[in-house]
Amino acid sequence: MVVRICIALSERAEQVFMSKLSPTTRDTLVVVARLDPRIPIIPQLQPMLHQCDLVLYDPSVDNGMGLTLWTQQGASVPLCCWCSDPADSIRCAEAAQIFTPNNALDPDPTLIDRSPEIEYRANIVSFSHNNGIEVCPCESIVHIEGQGNYSNVVFLEKPRLVLSRTIGDFVDELSNEGFLRVHRSHIVNLRHIRRLMPGKVPRLLMANGDRVSVSERYRGLLLRKLNVIRRK
Repeated sequence: MVVRICIALSERAEQVFMSKLSPTTRDTLVVVARLDPRIPIIPQLQPMLHQCDLVLYDPSVDNGMGLTLWTQQGASVPLCCWCSDPADSIRCAEAAQIFTPNNALDPDPTLIDRSPEIEYRANIVSFSHNNGIEVCPCESIVHIEGQGNYSNVVFLEKPRLVLSRTIGDFVDELSNEGFLRVHRSHIVNLRHIRRLMPGKVPRLLMANGDRVSVSERYRGLLLRKLNVIRRK
């Protein structure tokens, strides 16, 4: 997972903040913009809100004016306040997350208030069967084929897994993991589609060479998911 952040801190404050993060956490952050604390923050910040997932902001850089985007205008992007002065934490009470140093000389961020944690997504799916629970990376699954009360999970590089579940049992669990139902008996992993072949019944060529039929009911949704750029 990558988190795009917009930074409104002094250079020193940014270095201190980043030093408090674990290497794994730092690796997930991508800085899309660094705002200049010497000029008004709000005009710089407003156009960046739709480009980032989180704003890292020190209210002392503009006497807390930037907070009006959240307290009065209702900005939807989460705000993380790094307060160089502990007294500034009072004016940050409505921020989604507040970190304030315990000691100005040796900053140690302490979580004062926090919004509900974002659910961690490991990009895996697990299947229960007679031998236990099979844990699989989502990208390893090419498609799932339903056959009555059973389903075949087809992998890219290992034998298929036969489960006593109907195809409909997988739809809700996999819809947020890049899978799409394209037929009453097929769910495909969008990552492994290689070609949509035309015909009376269009078929998908999958990465492992399998061909999967696409029914009329799901064709429009599939084309939208594939981001098809049509010919002029």
